[in-house]
Amino acid sequence: MKTCTRAILSLILTSFIFTTSPVTANPPDDDFTPTCFSALYRFGSSLCNSTMYVAWIAYSSLSSLSEETKSEETNNNAVPPPPKHDPKQSVCCGAASLTGKRSSNEDEHVTISELKFPIASSQGLSLPGFLSFFAVYDGHNGKEASAFAAQNLHSLLLKSKHFPHDIPKALTRAFLETERLILKEEFVAGTTAVVAVIDGNDLHVAHVGDSRAMLCHNGEAICLTIDHNAHTNDEEFYRLPKRAQCLYRNPRTNHIRRYVKYIFPDGSLLGLAVTRALGDKLFKDAKLGVRADPDVCSRTLDEAMPFLVLACDGVFDVMSNDQVIDFVGNILREHSCPMMASKALVECAIKRGSTDNVTAVVVTFDGEKPKKIPWGE
Repeated sequence: MKTCTRAILSLILTSFIFTTSPVTANPPDDDFTPTCFSALYRFGSSLCNSTMYVAWIAYSSLSSLSEETKSEETNNNAVPPPPKHDPKQSVCCGAASLTGKRSSNEDEHVTISELKFPIASSQGLSLPGFLSFFAVYDGHNGKEASAFAAQNLHSLLLKSKHFPHDIPKALTRAFLETERLILKEEFVAGTTAVVAVIDGNDLHVAHVGDSRAMLCHNGEAICLTIDHNAHTNDEEFYRLPKRAQCLYRNPRTNHIRRYVKYIFPDGSLLGLAVTRALGDKLFKDAKLGVRADPDVCSRTLDEAMPFLVLACDGVFDVMSNDQVIDFVGNILREHSCPMMASKALVECAIKRGSTDNVTAVVVTFDGEKPKKIPWGE
């Protein structure tokens, strides 16, 4: 570039010295005439017409190149804008839990509309990322496992090497790491888990046990989970080893139910309704087929999906999937309040005769949903 500039200036200087004919050409027609041209004309230079235009073209090219260079430097040094995802503009939630007829409430729930974490941009900067995280944990044989999961699983999700680029894999790793830490604590207790992660328009649901995630689509119920329950899920029950399969007849009702059984040294039995759970150290140590790896599904949210419900089996013991969606939908149409809807749902389950703890989380999707975060861009 420096060589080209010197050549052009040399051409202009040579023409200025050796050309003797008077100037007859006008300067190029434009909105402005550079100072150098005005000076040459005032001095009475004898630059020829062609030389003048060569000089003008050179000046214009250099000016354009200078502007492009400045623009490029500005773009390289600019701080990229943070992701536009703001869950608080599109996601609202409410949660409620009742002890019911039990002596204590072993359920836990988590509602984080804005789960923050740092992401790295291509410029090496750390930008804020946002996700929405919701969960219901239905504990059994104590509250320790459900409480531990509620305190730690979402943090372990953020620490996964798959996060945030592959959220389904990150969820699986978070479940398994939570399981490892619970068993390390020597808890006898266990817990089901149903977790929903919302990333822009993407919904990811992971679960173990028989707590459910229900999505309303055009007024109809879409169940995003399949119960890992020994009584209702043949595939899950018959994958258990024979020594873990238990048929129990209720002497009061004469009904037969299937369980996972653990036999104590004294011959007494402990039954477990679910075939997958976090914790339950006795069943895991005895290798009775109870697992902690979750089923994970993903959906793209749209305007036909106004809300999501997460709830424990205490709700679904007395209400069908369609009844839950219809009930919550009616409350939301009248009051537009997910907190009110969640409270009304658990109260309804108790009134209908549920004998378990009942917990529900209602998540509504209002307004225009933000686009998915362009991770790492």
